Amino acid sequence: MCLGLAFAALLLQGRGLAAVSPLQPVTPPPAGKLYHGIYPGGQSGMEDDITAADVQSYEQTVGKQVAWVYFSDNWYAGKKFPLATATWIWQGGAVPFIRLMLREEEDSTPNRFSIENVLAGTFDSDFRSWAREARAFANPLLVEFGTECNGSWFPWNGLYHGAGTLTDYGDPEKPDGPERFVAAFQRIVTLMRGEGASNITWVFHIDATDDPEVGWNRLENYYPGDAFVDWIGVSAYGPQSPTDQEYSSFREQMDPFYARLTALAPNKPVIIAEFGCTAGSKLIVPEVWADPAFNDILGGRWPRLIGFSWWNEHWQNDDNPAHDSNMRVQDIPALAALIRTRLATDAVTTVARPDFADVPTDFWAYDQIEAAYTAGIVGGYPDGTYGPTLEVTRDQMAVYIARALAGGDADVPAGPATASFTDVPTDYWAYKYIEYARAQGIIQGFPNGTNQPTLPLDRGQMAVFIARAIAGGDNQVPDHIGPPSFPDVPADYWSYKFVEYAKSQSVTAGYPDGKYHPEYTCTRDMIAVYITRAFDLPM
Repeated sequence: MCLGLAFAALLLQGRGLAAVSPLQPVTPPPAGKLYHGIYPGGQSGMEDDITAADVQSYEQTVGKQVAWVYFSDNWYAGKKFPLATATWIWQGGAVPFIRLMLREEEDSTPNRFSIENVLAGTFDSDFRSWAREARAFANPLLVEFGTECNGSWFPWNGLYHGAGTLTDYGDPEKPDGPERFVAAFQRIVTLMRGEGASNITWVFHIDATDDPEVGWNRLENYYPGDAFVDWIGVSAYGPQSPTDQEYSSFREQMDPFYARLTALAPNKPVIIAEFGCTAGSKLIVPEVWADPAFNDILGGRWPRLIGFSWWNEHWQNDDNPAHDSNMRVQDIPALAALIRTRLATDAVTTVARPDFADVPTDFWAYDQIEAAYTAGIVGGYPDGTYGPTLEVTRDQMAVYIARALAGGDADVPAGPATASFTDVPTDYWAYKYIEYARAQGIIQGFPNGTNQPTLPLDRGQMAVFIARAIAGGDNQVPDHIGPPSFPDVPADYWSYKFVEYAKSQSVTAGYPDGKYHPEYTCTRDMIAVYITRAFDLPM
């Protein structure tokens, strides 16, 4: 693929969908670190209508960026991979954590997505299609099927699929209800892995307490096996409704769960997929319930614990507003203060973005490339590489500058209805970026009315782009006072003042021979360095 087409393909994907490495899953955090995720709350109660604003509001309240954002993919609403939600989550700096919810909108409705139908192969083509879309997303994903499977409140619990019967399915020594669940989980994982969706980390999510508390429903009976599970998640709550008559502390739930888990799967990482406590309870207030929970989580009481996620939702239970459940940190000042204080530690971290395959950590421009990528200005290629030594063309530079000035790809406005340059029509892949750069005074074009977008960008032109961008336009770039800094860029050189201004702003410098070499073509590693310096990107 030629450079222009490859870059065009990348831009169509967007920063969030650019493959930063060949389909890598989420890996556990470094030793001594914990991931901090969130379910940010929605409006419908079905956990699929979350927004970026909800995530940002939570992050601002607690003073910490989240590692993952948790949400439901409800199949009654559609069976396609939730690309739009996953994209904005990734672009916001977090990993999408998807609850694969094979359920109907109303509990009373016969469930088309039953365990039995899964096992019959009814949805095999849907699972494969979902997996292909997840693979095309190309960034790490956390995915779970059968949320809180040992709880009778969800339709995949064994109670509805044979319960403790031994003779109607599979192994006559295993209870049929959980055994069917295990087979369904294994089938889904096998189908999706078969489509190459190796960017998925599979989570087996159970409740800390079996419901019903009978032998056949023990969480151990639902475990699909080490070959099908990457992480194990648990839910543990304080009072979930103001009308609850009893509750357990977080430790009272986690200690016995962790002991059982250690016997079941001693080598699997553990996350607290959900925990929370409502306001309005007469039994305990959220901050008092959460305080010892955070003590234990951050204190290392459960050594294999690698992350935790607060359930940040308000929901209605009946017609009495006093009975509403509210775990939203933003609405509970004392809880917000507690969590903000507890998260103010380097032990709580986010998921590291995978490095580009061709930009190792000791590469000379590694930090700058990572900074420009994190800022959403540059991206990688579909094969997981960055291409640091590839030449940069004028259209690509317009993309970088437009993104940097606008604050991200999504904020670059659509171009005008009429093209400004004869060789950049409205359907050109970089049209809106070139038009935005022109509107900002960065690009002026050539005397013949062209932009010549595919011309390689040399260091002289680069200085013009950068100088205009940081100064605020051509007229804002000051004339240089004093002798020329470089012997090959004299005072009458066409881009003299731009080169001098870029140097004065510590964006560019010369070579060991004392020259600037304006004729040298810029490469993608060099541009990442210039962009990082020009826009003071954090590294």
